[in-house]
Amino acid sequence: DVRKAEQDLSDEGHTYETTMKRLALDGSITDRVDFQIERELKDNDPWRDVFVNVRISNALEVRVGKFKMPFGYERLTSVADLDFAYRTQLSDIIAPGRDIGVQVAGSLFRRVMSYQVGGFRHDGDNARLREEVFLLPGEPAQSPDRSFVARASFEPLRHASGPREVRRLFLGVAFTQSEVRDGLDSLRGQSLFGQEFAERMYVRGHRRRIGTEIVWLPGPFGVKSEYARSNEQREGQGLADEDLSDFVTAAW
Repeated sequence: DVRKAEQDLSDEGHTYETTMKRLALDGSITDRVDFQIERELKDNDPWRDVFVNVRISNALEVRVGKFKMPFGYERLTSVADLDFAYRTQLSDIIAPGRDIGVQVAGSLFRRVMSYQVGGFRHDGDNARLREEVFLLPGEPAQSPDRSFVARASFEPLRHASGPREVRRLFLGVAFTQSEVRDGLDSLRGQSLFGQEFAERMYVRGHRRRIGTEIVWLPGPFGVKSEYARSNEQREGQGLADEDLSDFVTAAW
């Protein structure tokens, strides 16, 4: 999977870039414990998935380590199963991506409903502030923005009569909440090749995401759609320290 463009795509001046250079190891210990270790062959934050998953029953699994936060249908889809060569901007900007945390998950009501609930150290790779933060002399660095994530998905036609292909209807909803630090800490719009089309804004307060998804795969053709929205509070960000309206990022 290679991209090529006339302009430079990296600091070294190369006009091409391979998108995937990684090593991975995954396996199982009995039928209860799964593990995965995956590393990018790059210098910047090379670790991708490093986790252990313990399956206690169909209704309860516990996952610990670094892995994808349960938000966004396409973001949770493996790169080998994507419909296109690259993920959408919704998945790369609004969906939080990977982080270190703990998650419980399971299936209920004869697998009609599945759930995932987790707590994470930060708010995902996609929301990470990569720019240098300038602090006044003696000013302490702010604490990490821990986050809470919950997702539920449904197969309402799973046990209905009729062909199995027609019954492959999936519905999902997800929610995240985290604290955003003072400063230019909002989500930022950036294109695939690095051009910035929406600068970071000054925010303070909560960052809340909501996502919905619908997938119907009745046969050789299917329909996939999702919507995501992020609201970031701007408490005390006005000229007179008044609260401003939320900074909203939305996509579908």
